[in-house]
Amino acid sequence: MADVLKNVSFTALPGTGHYGASGAGVRITLIDDPAIASVAVAHGQTCALSDICLAAFGINLVDGAVVSRGQFLSFVGVGPGKWLALGDNDTPLATRLQQTFGALAAVCDQSDAYVLFTLEGSRARECMMKGAAIDLDPGVFKVDDGATTVAAHIGLTFWQTSEAPSYKIAVARSFAPSFARHLLAAAAEYGVDFLSQPSSGK
Repeated sequence: MADVLKNVSFTALPGTGHYGASGAGVRITLIDDPAIASVAVAHGQTCALSDICLAAFGINLVDGAVVSRGQFLSFVGVGPGKWLALGDNDTPLATRLQQTFGALAAVCDQSDAYVLFTLEGSRARECMMKGAAIDLDPGVFKVDDGATTVAAHIGLTFWQTSEAPSYKIAVARSFAPSFARHLLAAAAEYGVDFLSQPSSGK
């Protein structure tokens, strides 16, 4: 880790570039302007919230550690009756959800609170298993499965986005430099391309 990150400040995000071994078994992209909102269902309103979510967005909202995905909007389950909603930056996400859900759920804008990391590449699964210390066997953890856990003493939510596999990870913005260092250390033996890119994603 010291060799890989010797020129990277502990308090700054790593710069775009290649780290670790030659080749690129892992590609990590930082998305620093995601459109994210937290959604917490009101007591006893889970069915009603699911109905309106289906009618308004065409999304079958699942209460669990999975991704409920639509064309332009996704809900990632982070706890009983709680989700992170991810959309694009074309419309104010939290405002749209507040107007749609009304008293059925508490909605709060989290776009400034989180950053997203994407992990792709031939060794992405191995990197995630090292970085998150969780079983990601393809027979156990599949596309649209998610988990909320702790890695390197940092709270995070991640989910699988493709069979390749690839993953997205939501981390509190204040912990982004520390978590980026953790990911680069986990991926160094495979070779990693790191890209810091302002871009929305879900």
